Amino acid sequence: MLKRLHYMEKILVSYIQNTDILVTLTSFKTGELESILKEGLHIFSFKDGLLGTIIDSYHAIRVLYGVYFLEDKIDFFSRFMNLPFVERPVKEISLEPDQIESGGLLATVTLSGLDAILMYGTGSRVGHIAMALHIDGTLYAVESINSGIKKTEWKEWMKQQREEGCTVIYAPLADEYKAQFDEAKAVAFFKKMDGAPYGYENIAYAWIDTVANNYPTPMRVQLLPAVLTLFEKLIPNWIDLLFIRGMEQRLSHYYNQPSVNCTTLECVLPYLDKMNVTIGEALTTPELDSFVYPVGRKPMVCSVFALNLLRAAGLLQNTTINASEFTPKDFYQLGIWKTNWQRPAQCQVDNFPYCQILGNWHWPVPMFSTIKPYDRMNERCGAVPMEYARLPDQC
Repeated sequence: MLKRLHYMEKILVSYIQNTDILVTLTSFKTGELESILKEGLHIFSFKDGLLGTIIDSYHAIRVLYGVYFLEDKIDFFSRFMNLPFVERPVKEISLEPDQIESGGLLATVTLSGLDAILMYGTGSRVGHIAMALHIDGTLYAVESINSGIKKTEWKEWMKQQREEGCTVIYAPLADEYKAQFDEAKAVAFFKKMDGAPYGYENIAYAWIDTVANNYPTPMRVQLLPAVLTLFEKLIPNWIDLLFIRGMEQRLSHYYNQPSVNCTTLECVLPYLDKMNVTIGEALTTPELDSFVYPVGRKPMVCSVFALNLLRAAGLLQNTTINASEFTPKDFYQLGIWKTNWQRPAQCQVDNFPYCQILGNWHWPVPMFSTIKPYDRMNERCGAVPMEYARLPDQC
């Protein structure tokens, strides 16, 4: 460890003084030498230099996690995602519970936290998915959030969104899918899953579908081992939760390595090297709904829970898909939402196929309800910033 720190000290001094430096690496952790022999030793050049990149990363994280003022968030998303921020004269539209149908989509936008990271990473125009559901005569928003799956009475839920400065859009199911929706089955599914954990274990695996076409600038797949190693030193429990638990599932299912019980990268890497598979390649293997994590009930992120609720209610019965592969963007692009409906008069302040019921800006959502469900949907989809074009069409 002292040798490594000494090398880093020499490299930093060399960087500041703009001199050449020769570094000899003589000791390796388990799996490191094998990875170098297989993939080579990657050397990265940063556009803004080492110090500039550290500062840029620090500011980006602060913007995404809500420390900066709203103006800084708007600037970030305008520059890096081409999001328009056109002020909306009507900030809130009040819809009564009888105007909202069970099975309806409730998509929200919050320009901070995990929602913001998912938007930037995937190109989504929303950061969170909830569903409308009438339970025992009362309208609720049902959703999976960081504390788990829960329901919130409609007016209280809207109050929460208002206080958090959210944008909210609503759309009912298209007639074909509304006819398939069994409210009683949806309610039964929710009651079964109420309190189940949020899907931190598989969130990254739903996002990353390709080796090269899912990473936002300046991230590259070749940086993954270094980034994961760095963050494992800083937040080891989170790396275990977000990466290693999902990798155990893949080692067992895809690579015939049962009974793997790892909690560190040092444990995982030799298995991947043995199978001649890189971290980037393993990340792209589909997240299967059949995977069982050691947390009791199936962990689900918001969009995965919403899609499973629709399937439990009778939708998509003739389509073979893994709900665990769906991000919020994948969910609202599903061609199951009504786009030609008679929106309530107050919704017509915007020329959208949905009703924007809350928000300070007009919020367009490209490709809303445009992709008809098909088998193995969203398992191999690229989306390269800043256009975030879906690659290929049937992925």
